[in-house]
Amino acid sequence: MSTTSSTGSGAWPCASRTALWWNAITVHELPLAELADRAAAGMLVDAKTLILVQALLLRRPELFAR
Repeated sequence: MSTTSSTGSGAWPCASRTALWWNAITVHELPLAELADRAAAGMLVDAKTLILVQALLLRRPELFAR
């Protein structure tokens, strides 16, 4: 895979925007039971997290035991 942009600079065309976005990530650790509660209450704004929680609830419900 080449990282050369159309200008030939060798960098990704949106490298600076990506770096700014990457620095905006914040990590929050919480129990899976609380995460499931937040999903059920509609408090998760990230679709990937919501789908992951729903899949885990179906496949491994014991992970969410209180």
